[in-house]
Amino acid sequence: MSKHVTLVHVATVVAFLLASPLVGDGQIRPLPPAIRQGGILPTSGVACLHDSGSSPANQARRADAQALARAINAAESRAVTANRRYVPLDQLPNLPSVPGGFELRFYTDGAGYVVSLKDSRDPCRYGLFTDQHERLYEMSPQVPQIAS
Repeated sequence: MSKHVTLVHVATVVAFLLASPLVGDGQIRPLPPAIRQGGILPTSGVACLHDSGSSPANQARRADAQALARAINAAESRAVTANRRYVPLDQLPNLPSVPGGFELRFYTDGAGYVVSLKDSRDPCRYGLFTDQHERLYEMSPQVPQIAS
């Protein structure tokens, strides 16, 4: 079984285990307030660091995170052209540093790669994602709806 299929199966099982106490009556409803208030998701009225009222310092951190993601894409593009495979992060030269407060995750199997950068300072959990297709996706998560 491929690693991708295994990861999908694991994610499905975890999602089911997390959601199973919340389903059963056929209704779609948000997670309980205790979970939102417990640090998993922000509650309403929280000031996000990357919304329209973002400070210049947070705008600069966000731009630095975007620049790092684009630099990783460019470096991986050069690597796959030269080596016919994607390489680990520590083999990519001259990358900018990870912006303060951001957490970088990078995974490759040689046939592709995945990068995520999440702002640990932001109560709204802003993050961005890219992969070998070189598209940059960014957003803060929404309060999930659990379907039964």
